[in-house]
Amino acid sequence: MITGMPDVSKKIIVTGGLGYIGTHLVDSLIENGYHVLVIDKVMVSKYGKVPKEVRFVRLNLADEKAALEMLQIFKELPKNTQVVHLAAEKSVEESMSDPEFYERENVTGTRNLLWAMTQCDLKKITFASSAAVYGSPKNNLSLSETSETNPLSPYARTKLACEDMIVKLSSKEFDFAILRFFNVAGASRNEFVERDGKNLIPKLLASRNEVGDFQLFGNDYPTPDGTCVRDFVDVRDLVSAILKCINTLEIQSVGILNIGSGCGYSVKQIIEALEKVIGKIKYVVVSRREGDPASVIADIKLARQVLGWKPVHGLEDMVSSMVEKGEHR
Repeated sequence: MITGMPDVSKKIIVTGGLGYIGTHLVDSLIENGYHVLVIDKVMVSKYGKVPKEVRFVRLNLADEKAALEMLQIFKELPKNTQVVHLAAEKSVEESMSDPEFYERENVTGTRNLLWAMTQCDLKKITFASSAAVYGSPKNNLSLSETSETNPLSPYARTKLACEDMIVKLSSKEFDFAILRFFNVAGASRNEFVERDGKNLIPKLLASRNEVGDFQLFGNDYPTPDGTCVRDFVDVRDLVSAILKCINTLEIQSVGILNIGSGCGYSVKQIIEALEKVIGKIKYVVVSRREGDPASVIADIKLARQVLGWKPVHGLEDMVSSMVEKGEHR
């Protein structure tokens, strides 16, 4: 475990810095005194204005000339500049219908980024990967970093391909942290709430304004209440883990780590936690979705050991943080 305060005189590049996780991270980096350069392909953030302290570059990492554009940007930066690579397309369903798009955006984009970094001698990166690389667990045991990877979607395959590219660079004195995010939720501010996300909690919140009841896919799984169990980590805890990676990478490589809560919450538990805050949620049970595993929970012992990190926000805190004060019943 590495301890000590980070050197906040250094610059941090955040790709995908206008997204849900990126917005939280950039906000925290500024609060901690870092100099931040955000690279994102969108011009306008869904989560408020880009902070005035941030240098913003609009660029799609996968574009034909992106590598050369990044080269021009990076060569002006100090050699100790670190990169946090969050930029990616992330819909499993969309990747199934358009795998070529996901290959281009995620894999080509990452390849361009890594090329520009190595050309400019920037050799420290934290990469946002996904628990999707594990596929469907063969049992209900927690997933560790040594668990077999078996990506079941084009999205998951792109994440594993990016991991492989980064690991290969480690032979060239390239220090990295690959963080396999589990389900991320929560918000540090009302304007940072992910309202149109494809994950369970944003969908439940959105269902209140939609015609028809929320669809719960299956209640006959081998779990305590019959519904799927998933690991949900608060975005504030996830950002804390990234900050610890930045600190650790000043000294040594981090490797591959799971970032989750280490706890499993069923779909029904999530619904019940939300109902305590906003009132009754109407839902209807429908057939299982093909490929949905019964239980996916992170083993986070290695993250505790390597980073000295642990999540501090529980389910009720996480759910409440996503509901505006006026929405509380």
